[in-house]
Amino acid sequence: MPLDEDVKQILAVMSPEGSPQLHELGVEAAREAMAGAFQSEGDPEPVARVEDRSFPGPAGEVAIRIYWPSGAGPHPALVYFHGGGW
Repeated sequence: MPLDEDVKQILAVMSPEGSPQLHELGVEAAREAMAGAFQSEGDPEPVARVEDRSFPGPAGEVAIRIYWPSGAGPHPALVYFHGGGW
């Protein structure tokens, strides 16, 4: 199955032709490249409340951020788990 055209465009922006691949960069350069790759345009979506919490994990506290919508609930939930260095 061919790669979706929208995904191709996103990948081209993240890694322009001729640029080094992420695994070829040093740690600091890779962090800078990743930080710049996910900058969004425009204003963030408004939310009613943002709450930072943590819970105990096997290697220490795990930080979480909860975004609360405005209006009466119940509201749907989306849980995003960052893969880290998978």
